[in-house]
Amino acid sequence: MKEGHPPEPGRENAIAWILEQMQMYGLSIEDLQAQGCFDAPSPPPPAAPIG
Repeated sequence: MKEGHPPEPGRENAIAWILEQMQMYGLSIEDLQAQGCFDAPSPPPPAAPIG
């Protein structure tokens, strides 16, 4: 969320769900980072040539 902007719809519910799952399964932020949950996604493959 950018400063001064309202939160995105559903964001708070999504965060609450994630925190609930972390608590249920005994996971920490470090556990999630170790599994690559916060890694940047890979770039998309190059577009197929036209023609």
